Amino acid sequence: TNPLEVVKLKLQTTRDDNYSLSDVWEEVGGVLGMYKGVLSCLARDVTFSAILFPGYAHLKVVLPMVLAEHGVMAEVDPIVTSLLAGSIAAAPAAFVGTPFDVVKTRLQQAREKKDECLLDISRSTMIPNNNNPSTIAEAVCDDEEDSLSEILQQIKEEGAWFSGWTERCMRSCLQFGVTLSLFEMLNVKAAEIGML
Repeated sequence: TNPLEVVKLKLQTTRDDNYSLSDVWEEVGGVLGMYKGVLSCLARDVTFSAILFPGYAHLKVVLPMVLAEHGVMAEVDPIVTSLLAGSIAAAPAAFVGTPFDVVKTRLQQAREKKDECLLDISRSTMIPNNNNPSTIAEAVCDDEEDSLSEILQQIKEEGAWFSGWTERCMRSCLQFGVTLSLFEMLNVKAAEIGML
């Protein structure tokens, strides 16, 4: 998902209405730029999935028994079970993955700062060719991009490892509750018509 994250971040933070995917491609530096922060993105997604899917599978079995035992529902619809199981399993998965998401976002924002620096310098009258900033501008702006160790230190000093966790958990609960219940519903329908 990392290239999609890069494109999303660039498109959401630009002020230009004519900004396109080719502009993003050129600005980030092609394939390698699209994968900036890929390790933290991978760590976030693997951690999230390693918690979500086993939790979901377990809750799908346990929830009907718990609900019936406590007299909430005598018989629970499988779609409702999937909705509840997906929502409940997504919360801890999102919470545990939040530090990786914070690191990924900070890495991508560091690139944004460097890109803005280059743009500002190329617009200035000090550099004659506005389309191609000089190597001096590149050297000045390289200082703008924080290294991973600097970003980790900043997050530690700010105590920001879990910043945005409530919003991330709420979004994930809704998203995976609905997504997994729709998956189960489509599975049932596919089985009914002989596709499975």
